[in-house]
Amino acid sequence: VHVVDALPIDESDPVANYELIENELNLYSEEIWNRPRIIALNKVDLIQPAEIKELEAKFQKFGHPVFAISGITGVGLEGLQHAMVDALERAPTSDELTLTPATQVVPDHAFEVTREEERFRVKGKSVERMVAMTDLSSRDALRHLHRRLERMGVIEKLREMGVEEGESVEIGEIEFAFSDQS
Repeated sequence: VHVVDALPIDESDPVANYELIENELNLYSEEIWNRPRIIALNKVDLIQPAEIKELEAKFQKFGHPVFAISGITGVGLEGLQHAMVDALERAPTSDELTLTPATQVVPDHAFEVTREEERFRVKGKSVERMVAMTDLSSRDALRHLHRRLERMGVIEKLREMGVEEGESVEIGEIEFAFSDQS
Protein backbone atom coordinates (compact mmCIF):
# COMPACT_ATOMS: atom_id res chain seq x y z
CA VAL A 1 0.00 0.00 0.00
CA HIS A 2 1.32 3.41 -0.98
CA VAL A 3 0.03 6.00 1.48
CA VAL A 4 0.08 9.44 -0.13
CA ASP A 5 -0.78 12.62 1.75
CA ALA A 6 -3.64 14.34 -0.06
CA LEU A 7 -2.50 17.65 1.48
CA PRO A 8 1.27 17.44 2.16
CA ILE A 9 2.56 19.75 4.87
CA ASP A 10 5.26 21.09 2.52
CA GLU A 11 2.54 22.01 -0.03
CA SER A 12 4.13 19.74 -2.63
CA ASP A 13 2.12 17.99 -5.32
CA PRO A 14 0.84 14.58 -4.12
CA VAL A 15 1.00 13.16 -7.66
CA ALA A 16 4.61 14.30 -8.10
CA ASN A 17 5.45 12.81 -4.69
CA TYR A 18 3.91 9.48 -5.72
CA GLU A 19 5.76 9.48 -9.05
CA LEU A 20 9.04 10.15 -7.25
CA ILE A 21 8.50 7.19 -4.90
CA GLU A 22 7.49 4.98 -7.83
CA ASN A 23 10.65 5.90 -9.74
CA GLU A 24 12.84 5.31 -6.69
CA LEU A 25 11.14 1.95 -6.12
CA ASN A 26 11.75 0.95 -9.74
CA LEU A 27 15.41 1.95 -9.46
CA TYR A 28 15.75 -0.06 -6.25
CA SER A 29 14.11 -3.27 -7.46
CA GLU A 30 12.15 -3.94 -10.62
CA GLU A 31 10.86 -7.13 -8.99
CA ILE A 32 9.26 -5.16 -6.17
CA TRP A 33 8.06 -2.44 -8.55
CA ASN A 34 6.19 -5.03 -10.63
CA ARG A 35 4.13 -6.18 -7.64
CA PRO A 36 0.51 -5.05 -7.28
CA ARG A 37 -0.11 -1.87 -5.32
CA ILE A 38 -2.95 -0.05 -3.63
CA ILE A 39 -2.91 3.73 -3.32
CA ALA A 40 -4.30 5.26 -0.11
CA LEU A 41 -4.88 9.02 -0.26
CA ASN A 42 -4.58 10.05 3.39
CA LYS A 43 -5.77 13.21 5.17
CA VAL A 44 -8.87 13.60 3.00
CA ASP A 45 -10.59 15.10 6.04
CA LEU A 46 -8.57 18.26 5.32
CA ILE A 47 -9.85 18.87 1.78
CA GLN A 48 -13.22 19.42 0.09
CA PRO A 49 -15.14 16.50 -1.50
CA ALA A 50 -14.69 17.97 -5.00
CA GLU A 51 -10.93 18.13 -4.44
CA ILE A 52 -10.94 14.51 -3.25
CA LYS A 53 -12.70 13.39 -6.46
CA GLU A 54 -10.26 15.40 -8.57
CA LEU A 55 -7.26 13.89 -6.76
CA GLU A 56 -8.68 10.35 -7.05
CA ALA A 57 -9.08 10.90 -10.80
CA LYS A 58 -5.44 11.96 -11.10
CA PHE A 59 -4.30 8.78 -9.34
CA GLN A 60 -6.52 6.48 -11.43
CA LYS A 61 -4.06 6.88 -14.33
CA PHE A 62 -1.55 4.69 -12.47
CA GLY A 63 -3.82 1.65 -12.79
CA HIS A 64 -3.91 0.72 -9.10
CA PRO A 65 -6.94 0.75 -6.77
CA VAL A 66 -7.28 4.15 -5.07
CA PHE A 67 -8.86 4.73 -1.66
CA ALA A 68 -9.50 8.11 -0.07
CA ILE A 69 -8.89 7.70 3.67
CA SER A 70 -8.46 9.62 6.87
CA GLY A 71 -6.39 8.12 9.64
CA ILE A 72 -7.95 10.59 12.09
CA THR A 73 -11.66 10.14 11.28
CA GLY A 74 -11.47 6.58 9.96
CA VAL A 75 -13.15 7.47 6.65
CA GLY A 76 -12.39 4.89 3.95
CA LEU A 77 -10.33 2.59 6.19
CA GLU A 78 -12.76 -0.32 6.05
CA GLY A 79 -12.74 -0.40 2.24
CA LEU A 80 -8.95 -0.16 2.22
CA GLN A 81 -8.68 -3.04 4.70
CA HIS A 82 -10.92 -5.25 2.55
CA ALA A 83 -8.87 -4.43 -0.56
CA MET A 84 -5.66 -5.30 1.30
CA VAL A 85 -7.04 -8.63 2.47
CA ASP A 86 -8.25 -9.44 -1.06
CA ALA A 87 -4.83 -8.53 -2.49
CA LEU A 88 -3.07 -10.75 0.04
CA GLU A 89 -5.39 -13.66 -0.70
CA ARG A 90 -4.66 -13.32 -4.44
CA ALA A 91 -0.89 -13.05 -3.93
CA PRO A 92 1.15 -16.13 -4.83
CA THR A 93 2.34 -17.92 -1.70
CA SER A 94 5.44 -19.52 -3.19
CA ASP A 95 6.93 -16.21 -4.28
CA GLU A 96 9.55 -15.33 -1.69
CA LEU A 97 11.18 -11.96 -1.67
CA THR A 98 14.54 -11.33 -0.09
CA LEU A 99 15.45 -7.75 0.62
CA THR A 100 19.08 -6.94 1.11
CA PRO A 101 20.19 -3.74 2.80
CA ALA A 102 21.75 -1.09 0.64
CA THR A 103 25.53 -1.10 0.67
CA GLN A 104 25.58 2.66 1.14
CA VAL A 105 23.48 3.96 4.01
CA VAL A 106 23.69 7.64 3.11
CA PRO A 107 22.62 8.52 -0.43
CA ASP A 108 25.19 10.33 -2.55
CA HIS A 109 23.99 13.93 -2.66
CA ALA A 110 27.36 15.26 -3.81
CA PHE A 111 27.20 17.73 -6.66
CA GLU A 112 29.46 20.10 -8.51
CA VAL A 113 28.60 23.47 -10.03
CA THR A 114 30.73 24.94 -12.80
CA ARG A 115 30.40 28.13 -14.76
CA GLU A 116 30.75 27.86 -18.50
CA GLU A 117 30.63 30.59 -21.13
CA GLU A 118 26.85 30.91 -21.42
CA ARG A 119 25.52 28.77 -18.55
CA PHE A 120 26.04 27.15 -15.22
CA ARG A 121 26.30 23.36 -15.16
CA VAL A 122 25.28 21.25 -12.15
CA LYS A 123 26.60 17.68 -12.05
CA GLY A 124 25.82 14.99 -9.53
CA LYS A 125 24.10 11.63 -9.61
CA SER A 126 21.26 12.49 -7.19
CA VAL A 127 20.62 15.95 -8.62
CA GLU A 128 20.55 14.71 -12.20
CA ARG A 129 18.29 11.77 -11.32
CA MET A 130 15.94 14.08 -9.41
CA VAL A 131 15.60 16.38 -12.43
CA ALA A 132 15.17 13.47 -14.85
CA MET A 133 12.33 12.05 -12.72
CA THR A 134 10.46 15.37 -12.43
CA ASP A 135 7.42 16.09 -14.57
CA LEU A 136 8.69 19.37 -16.00
CA SER A 137 5.27 20.25 -17.39
CA SER A 138 3.84 20.41 -13.85
CA ARG A 139 4.24 23.72 -12.02
CA ASP A 140 3.77 21.96 -8.66
CA ALA A 141 6.45 19.40 -9.51
CA LEU A 142 8.83 22.21 -10.47
CA ARG A 143 8.18 23.99 -7.16
CA HIS A 144 8.87 20.73 -5.34
CA LEU A 145 12.10 20.27 -7.32
CA HIS A 146 13.21 23.82 -6.48
CA ARG A 147 12.62 23.20 -2.74
CA ARG A 148 14.61 19.95 -2.90
CA LEU A 149 17.46 21.70 -4.71
CA GLU A 150 17.41 24.36 -1.99
CA ARG A 151 17.59 21.72 0.77
CA MET A 152 20.52 20.05 -0.98
CA GLY A 153 22.40 23.36 -1.24
CA VAL A 154 22.36 23.59 -5.04
CA ILE A 155 20.51 26.93 -5.17
CA GLU A 156 22.81 28.48 -2.55
CA LYS A 157 25.90 27.29 -4.46
CA LEU A 158 24.55 28.84 -7.67
CA ARG A 159 23.98 32.13 -5.82
CA GLU A 160 27.54 32.00 -4.43
CA MET A 161 28.84 31.56 -7.96
CA GLY A 162 26.95 34.65 -9.13
CA VAL A 163 23.99 33.27 -11.02
CA GLU A 164 21.51 35.97 -12.07
CA GLU A 165 17.75 35.68 -12.52
CA GLY A 166 17.02 34.16 -15.96
CA GLU A 167 20.54 32.80 -16.60
CA SER A 168 20.83 29.28 -18.01
CA VAL A 169 21.46 26.40 -15.62
CA GLU A 170 21.94 22.92 -17.02
CA ILE A 171 21.33 19.82 -14.91
CA GLY A 172 21.79 16.55 -16.77
CA GLU A 173 20.05 16.86 -20.13
CA ILE A 174 17.75 19.69 -19.01
CA GLU A 175 18.41 23.43 -19.25
CA PHE A 176 16.52 25.88 -17.02
CA ALA A 177 16.31 29.63 -16.74
CA PHE A 178 17.38 30.29 -13.13
CA SER A 179 14.72 31.69 -10.83
CA ASP A 180 15.26 32.53 -7.20
CA GLN A 181 11.62 31.80 -6.45
CA SER A 182 10.20 28.35 -5.74
